[in-house]
Amino acid sequence: MLLDLSLVTQSLQTLLRTNIPVIWPPLAGIAVSPLPPDLFKDEGLAIYLFHLGEDPYFKNTPPLSRDVPPVAFAPMGVDLYFLLTAHSKAPGDQAALNEQTMMGLGVKTLHDFSILDDQTQAGNPNNPVTVFPASLRGSGNRFRLSIEPVTFSDAPHYWTAGQQPLRLAAYYHVSVIMLEPERTTEFAGRVLRYGVFAFDRSGPRLEASTNTVSFISPDDGAIHSIQAQPAEVPIGSSVSFIGSGLTGDATTLTVNYPSWGAPIQADAAWAVAVSDDQITATVQATIGAPPQTMVPGIYSAHATVAVTRRLPDSTYKQFLNVSNDTPFSIAPKVTNSPVPDGTGTATITGSTFADPSLINPDNVVIVFGMDRFARAATLAALERSEFFIQDAATIIFKIPVGLNSGTFVPLRVIVNGVESWPQWVKIP
Repeated sequence: MLLDLSLVTQSLQTLLRTNIPVIWPPLAGIAVSPLPPDLFKDEGLAIYLFHLGEDPYFKNTPPLSRDVPPVAFAPMGVDLYFLLTAHSKAPGDQAALNEQTMMGLGVKTLHDFSILDDQTQAGNPNNPVTVFPASLRGSGNRFRLSIEPVTFSDAPHYWTAGQQPLRLAAYYHVSVIMLEPERTTEFAGRVLRYGVFAFDRSGPRLEASTNTVSFISPDDGAIHSIQAQPAEVPIGSSVSFIGSGLTGDATTLTVNYPSWGAPIQADAAWAVAVSDDQITATVQATIGAPPQTMVPGIYSAHATVAVTRRLPDSTYKQFLNVSNDTPFSIAPKVTNSPVPDGTGTATITGSTFADPSLINPDNVVIVFGMDRFARAATLAALERSEFFIQDAATIIFKIPVGLNSGTFVPLRVIVNGVESWPQWVKIP
């Protein structure tokens, strides 16, 4: 690896300068310059670096350390592109002939020495010269030289941008130059044990949450049930998570709510039951230890499946496979059928309608028929088409006047954006 690209150019200069006199003694002492063709005016060859690009095969090399940003600590592979030209100061036609002679010798040299490394030597066999400069040796550098297949019709494009006329030239690709990365400061831990662990099935996956919503229809007085998906389950009811690959040596259910800060594993009170394609649980008023209160809102859940495998050293290791998250809702629960009294006042009992840290009172909504009731500041100030939150289990409201006696009006209790199961109020 290196940082100074000029060391590559110096290596090519040394190679051409020392090898050409061996195969053509009259050219002993030939000048080899790194200048571009328009600036090189001496008798000899010019090897000019005119382009570089990142090598695509080394572009995603993983770093050996845990330093950040990782790309700065991985070597960068670079491809270099050189232009080989000749120049002669001889008079008349002899200049073109001399240039052709030097170009032939230069092309043969670069063909014969297609791989350059620390051991590459050129020149007189009795007194060879090491091609790499001293500062380039000892870093594991190894360069490959190849002539670029530039066609005669494409060659003029390399010259039209300048003021010089077209000149006999050869184009070379030198690869791969590894640019030295930043020095690492933090390394990954040593691997003390290895093994190949094959699993005969895919990891756990949850596809949906579902539950059964039951209600008594005012039309026929019968109990009706529908499937809700995603689940909308009140506390005390059962929820199911449908998926695949859910069984193993042990499976746990973990629930998350945005304001908690971290997911919480369902405890024994949730009565989690697992089959290969389904997890069922009974939602409780609290979860985990220390207990966290469950309030109406939108939650997510994921499954963690533990699988134990035997290691090559005959010990055992437990692998934890975590599924994706799937949403479900905790719905507010209405446990009675509100009956308005002579003043139109009715009481809703259930859970959970209030919590100082998890429920903003403005997020509690009562919809009666098509009308959204306003929230009263106090029970004494309660008016028609208003409601008052008395405590976490009680809401008091007043129905509007002018409703037909004996009719049924739908009642909806919405807390944190989640609606209670269907409920109707009979107008007295």
